[in-house]
Parts: sequence; C-alpha cells; structure tokens
Amino acid sequence: MGYNPCKTFVYREFYRKYATDAMEPYKAYLPASVYDNPFISEHYITNLKKLDKVNRERLLEGNWEYDDDHAKLFDYDKILNLFTNDYALPTKHQAYISCDVARAGRDKTVIMVWEGLYVKKIHVFAKSTIPEVVESLKSLSYLHKVPRGNIVIDEDGVGGGVVDYLPNCKGFVNNSSPKETKGSKKVHNYANLKTQCYFKLAELINSDQMGCAEIHSEVKDLLIEDLEQVAQKDIDKDGKIQLLGKEKIKENIGRSPDYSDALMMRMYFEVNPEMTAYVSV
Repeated sequence: MGYNPCKTFVYREFYRKYATDAMEPYKAYLPASVYDNPFISEHYITNLKKLDKVNRERLLEGNWEYDDDHAKLFDYDKILNLFTNDYALPTKHQAYISCDVARAGRDKTVIMVWEGLYVKKIHVFAKSTIPEVVESLKSLSYLHKVPRGNIVIDEDGVGGGVVDYLPNCKGFVNNSSPKETKGSKKVHNYANLKTQCYFKLAELINSDQMGCAEIHSEVKDLLIEDLEQVAQKDIDKDGKIQLLGKEKIKENIGRSPDYSDALMMRMYFEVNPEMTAYVSV
C-alpha cells in the first residue's frame, strides 16, 4: 500500500522508524517518488510543480519533513521544550485538574494534575464509567489539594454526567462562545471557546512558559503527536478563526486527540477573567 508523505501514524510508525533505524522486524518501508513510476504522465508532474510549496514538497519531492507552520499553532521545538522546562514549576502554586472524558466508552479519559502551568501528573483510563471518573477526580483532588473550583471537565457528551456529580467544578463546552478578554473583540475573532483556549495554549508553549513532568514515553509521544496536528483552518480566508476539525485529526492519526484536549482545557482559567485563583498551601 502506498502513502503520500503526511504527519500521521504512517509517519510515526514507518517513516520515522525507518529514518532512525528503529523499525520493527515485521515492518518494512520502501521509499519511492513520482519519478520512479515509468507510466506517469508528464502533464501530472507539470501540475505538481505548480502546487504551493508545502504540497510540492510532499507530492513531488516526497519530503516527509515538509514544513507547514503557517497553519500549525505549535512550534515543534517548543513542544519538546515542554518536557525540560522544569523552571515552570513554581514554589507557591495554584493547583488545578483538567479532565477530558471518554465519550460513551470510546477514546480515553485523560486527567491532568497541574501546579500552576506545570503538568505534574497525567492519568489515562482506557475504559471508565461516569462513577469511576467521578471517584478518580475526587481522590486526585484530595491527594493534590485541588479546590473543586479549580477543576475543569469536558462537559460535552458523557462528561456532562461527571460535571453533575461534582458541584462547583467548571464544565468546558467546546462550542460555547469565547470569553471576553482585553482587546479580544478587536484583535481576535475566535469561532468558539476551544479555539480561543488552543491559541492561548500555543502562546504559552511557544514562549516556554509551560512545563511537564517526566511521563511515560508512550503518553509523551501521543501528546506530541496531538499538538503537531493542531492547525488553523482556512488560514487565508476572512471570517471567524477556526481550527482543523477533530474528525479530520482522527482521520490523520487514527484516534481522538485526547491528550492535547486535556492540556488545552487548563487554559479555561487563563482566558476567563471571572475565575478566582485558588491557591493551595
């Protein structure tokens, strides 16, 4: 089966492992370009040469490391810095929890425990019921001294049931209106709260203001992959600022971006001027 270069699971599981001599013995990668096809039409190659730079690199030159940062929100090197920015852990901190709840048994439930803008712990549950998620959040809140008002939970779908059982926590509705911030109406025109929070997350990550404790290598790789997929949709068009849809990201990487969504929801407290900071002692 053939694939054009793209930053999906094919890049992660085949090309990157091939390029770093880490390929499993039961897999194989055979590089080939459009020029290797003896039956290709000259007109097809001519048309490829007329494409924009990114697609010309991908489809004509077969470049897997093409750069389309004009649309992507996160700088790759800054994503990697997340895991070495230990200075982001403050001595006196505000404790938070962000939780992306699996929908009707699909995807994963991801819970992140924060100290300020530093991810202290990441807990992942492959399958979980509403009562199980509620009990996990209660236990983590008690263990890490996180006030109920500093817990934000994805309220769309099944997550709404979790919010109902945790009074005073904050429910995150992806398609709700963006929050009013100083100059927001003049400078930004976000389609929804999720878009606003992802742009805020990008601002903090790209300026090295966030950090993450050492986590399992698989979780780290999946979080990096998630963040690499976040891109602005129709960047050259006027209108509300939108992100590439979740369904498209699922198509690209073969799963839901649960890890980056849990990271993004922490920004609820950064973009909402009405939130009062609760400081743990």
